[in-house]
Amino acid sequence: MHLRFARRFPLVALATLLAMLLIWTPVARAADIIIEQLDTTYRGCGEQSEMGQTFTATATGTITSIAIAPAASGVLQTTLTVLAANRTTLLHSQQINLSESGGVLTTFTLSTPVPVINGQGYAFKIGLGCTTTPAGGMYGSSTNVYTGGQQYSGSANYTFDAGFRITIAADPATPTPTNTPVPPTATATNTPVPPTNTPTNTPTNTPIPPTNTPTNTPTNTPIPPTNTPTNTPTNTPIPPTNTPTNTPTNTPVPPTATATNTPTNTPVPPTNTPTSTPTNTPLC
Repeated sequence: MHLRFARRFPLVALATLLAMLLIWTPVARAADIIIEQLDTTYRGCGEQSEMGQTFTATATGTITSIAIAPAASGVLQTTLTVLAANRTTLLHSQQINLSESGGVLTTFTLSTPVPVINGQGYAFKIGLGCTTTPAGGMYGSSTNVYTGGQQYSGSANYTFDAGFRITIAADPATPTPTNTPVPPTATATNTPVPPTNTPTNTPTNTPIPPTNTPTNTPTNTPIPPTNTPTNTPTNTPIPPTNTPTNTPTNTPVPPTATATNTPTNTPVPPTNTPTSTPTNTPLC
């Protein structure tokens, strides 16, 4: 048996390795997603000390860079900020240096990537405007060409857009479970085991032949009648016997010659015997 297992082991190992390769194939990373508005014919600055643009994420992942076309007189240091759709919840902020771009996009890599969700709204802004010293702004369009957001300054919303490019590193797609067939291995087999004479403790339903050994199991076996007298009263009629009993009966008694003391009215015939009975016979 050990020899048989040793022969099958290389086949088992090969099948297992093949199954692991099929299941754990690395998933290639999805390509970066680009959100952009490239019209930069209009040079402008915000009414307040900031200028920004809202946008909608088109993939779930992380923002790795934002490109804008700065409008500035000289080199300016300001803040690049990423916000939630309400434009107040801070998601990321870092210092950047700006210079006049003439409408050409300048890319700024985020020091910390910002997670975003597909279909959710977000915003970015820089801390320059027409009222800052020095003043600054961004190049963009003169009309609203981007439908996923709009340019703004403070609380003012504009009907045009800044020129921008946002790069999102999309999350790798979740691998869909597949029913990849795994080749059979020799590990588990349904080899029938021949029967042996070794007794086991497994309960069986083997019928037990009847024996003559008496048991204490009560049965409904009828008991034949015997001649043994019992104390059970019965209504068996008793035939008449000649034995006198003390039971009074109304049997008539025939007359006997035995003298009794019962007085009778038997007439006595006359006799010749003289008696002393006085009579009224007249004297002659």
